[in-house]
Amino acid sequence: MNNKFEVDSLCYDLVTWLNKKKSIIFKLNNECTQDTEYSIKIDFQFINQYLLSYSKNNSHFFNSQLKPKGKVILVLSFNEPLVTAIVPVLNALVAGNEVVVRPSRRGTRIFDYIWKESGVCQKYGGNLKTMSGGGPEVLEKELMCAQALYFFGGHKNAKTVFLLCSKNFVEFYPEIEAADFKVVKISNLSNFDMDQDIETSLTEAFTHTGQSCQRIQGIFVHDSNHEEYSKRILKRFNQLVLSKRIERYISPNFNFDETMVQQLNVDMSKAAPTKLIRANNKFGFPVLVLNPNPKSVFVQSAYFLPVIWVTRYSTEEELFDNISSRPYHLGVNIQSDEDKFIQKLIRKTNFTRYTVNTDHSRVRPNEGWGGSWPTGYSGNKSWLELFSYPYQIVTQ
Repeated sequence: MNNKFEVDSLCYDLVTWLNKKKSIIFKLNNECTQDTEYSIKIDFQFINQYLLSYSKNNSHFFNSQLKPKGKVILVLSFNEPLVTAIVPVLNALVAGNEVVVRPSRRGTRIFDYIWKESGVCQKYGGNLKTMSGGGPEVLEKELMCAQALYFFGGHKNAKTVFLLCSKNFVEFYPEIEAADFKVVKISNLSNFDMDQDIETSLTEAFTHTGQSCQRIQGIFVHDSNHEEYSKRILKRFNQLVLSKRIERYISPNFNFDETMVQQLNVDMSKAAPTKLIRANNKFGFPVLVLNPNPKSVFVQSAYFLPVIWVTRYSTEEELFDNISSRPYHLGVNIQSDEDKFIQKLIRKTNFTRYTVNTDHSRVRPNEGWGGSWPTGYSGNKSWLELFSYPYQIVTQ
């Protein structure tokens, strides 16, 4: 399905169908995630933009020397089900693969509704199969003749699936839970809209009730900016949690995972922050954590919860030391007017995705969900490259 005109038509048909079924899509998404209408609306708008721009953003791949991998398996998590049901699946199909998808138990209804009811697979010859239910033995049976597995989910399940893949010599690509963090170092504050940056950071941290890997987990702020940044983010956080606007991000009926919440509370306490501010509601979320120990488990980890931290650093060496030990390699957001600092940070760290003086929300429509392969385990690749094999022809 690598013909540009065919892909254009598929994307247009899918967008048209999604908009006709918008109310049902919203309902199924809410059943899966308990997301607010605001969060679902953001994803819905993104999917519209993504599909309508798909051919333009990927046209350079249509005539490149890429071949489908063959049979590929996608294991999807429950969060952001509208996005995960479409973006990786669409790319795997466009690359020409036989695609087997195992949605999460909670995400099966919305996945099946999109791909079975829309009829686009049948119309355009997409080879898509859904695998639902069953334990590791069912997955292993599918793995026996698969080329690659793409896993979206948490560490615990990823380890189990990885062992099955290695046993069957199947390529394993993990998109495991992770989050962006931000670095702020501004010499001339007149060049920086601090209030807007704070607003964006809070929005990205709390949208989807924090149940998203594409979010800001925390912020390293240079000493020269730290006092002012902390003061302003505290003020904006308090304004947010006292306003009705907080209901955009956290549904009043949301059921938090108690085990996850307990672990977060333990880790936050051990991080010894100077301030820990909770919303005054029945959840105690969202949470703003000021000046936690940058070497703490709390700062080094990623939580699928509406929490954000701000901590300071003095020297570049201290910053690089703090971030180099992070186990996640999703990406870094850099806000700075010092080009030498930006280039040094990129050279000295091993991330594969850097957003510089912009933010994920602004680049997302053109770049696609996650942009390059989200966790960076396979380097800076597009989704189509990830689902394909490059090849060359050698002649005498």
